[in-house]
Amino acid sequence: MKLRVETGCIDRVLVDEE
Repeated sequence: MKLRVETGCIDRVLVDEE
């Protein structure tokens, strides 16, 4: 899981990689 970014799109990537 990567660090949270101020971008909503990146937030989705976090859940996808989790």
